[in-house]
Amino acid sequence: MGHVRLGRLPKSKRWQAVVGLMESDAGSASRIAAATLLASEAYLRTLGADSAVVRAYGLLVGLMTAARQGEFAAEAARLGLRGEAGTSSLAFLASVADVARSGAAAEADGSQAGEFAALALRRALMDTVATQSVGLFGSTVEDLQRAFRAHSTERQFGEVSRLFFGDFVSRVLQSALDREAPGRLGVAGSSDLLREVDLHARESAVIVRDFAGEWLSKKQFERGDAGITRQDVAGFVAVALRKLRSEIKREGEEG
Repeated sequence: MGHVRLGRLPKSKRWQAVVGLMESDAGSASRIAAATLLASEAYLRTLGADSAVVRAYGLLVGLMTAARQGEFAAEAARLGLRGEAGTSSLAFLASVADVARSGAAAEADGSQAGEFAALALRRALMDTVATQSVGLFGSTVEDLQRAFRAHSTERQFGEVSRLFFGDFVSRVLQSALDREAPGRLGVAGSSDLLREVDLHARESAVIVRDFAGEWLSKKQFERGDAGITRQDVAGFVAVALRKLRSEIKREGEEG
């Protein structure tokens, strides 16, 4: 998970429940993820309004919309992205994450959430847009625009959003566990648990897939040339994270 962590688990009853599940045969990934989410509830509730998270997802929305409208190069330039001739897909997508990270540093003094969101944005784009372009090391701006446009449909944008939110919440949950788990489970057991929690968070994020695609189509129709606003994005992020939290809790109760 890198250098960004939430620290050791505090000694509250909810965190003790997490520790108990880690040491119990009943500690499935879904139950531990749900218990960790409950123990981190106060922090997680703030993420829907975190400016760095909103900015990262807003970059995704902006680039997808610009690609569909034929204004990709102009939007990339406005954002300060590396979109000049000869720029590879790999370099461009890395620069998207860098812009998200630098914006987080400027707006939220380098918040943990901002770092997680930037990393989630990069992975979501690498797993989707990068596979659509001609080549990671030889794409043109036009290739990138076509790749973003291909993922701007309702269905494909929903999938990119699922990957973004799943990766983001996975990083939040893992960061809360990765200092405590090795001492409780050993290195191998800890790695297995974090991998399972990661997979569980990503699978749970399917709850936002259709919601995201429908939201983008609706907003593009409503806003037209005026464009989707940051306030629109903030409202969506808050609801999407609330849906994902509820889904993880539900699955934990059933698991």
